[in-house]
Amino acid sequence: MEQERRQLLLGAIICKRCDRIIAEQDTEKVMVYYVECNKRDCREQTAVMEREVLYIEA
Repeated sequence: MEQERRQLLLGAIICKRCDRIIAEQDTEKVMVYYVECNKRDCREQTAVMEREVLYIEA
C-alpha cells in the first residue's frame, strides 16, 4: 500500500474582514497574506466603511 505524501504549504491567504482561509500558497517560509474575499458580507462591510470614510472626509 502506497502512502500519499502531501506537500506542506507554508503560505496562507486569509480574508482581512472575516478571517476565512481562502487558499494556501507554496512559500519558502511561513507567510500570511491578507486580501478581501468575495463573500457578500465582506463586500457589504467594505462598502459601508468606504461610505463612512467619504462622509468623514467631506
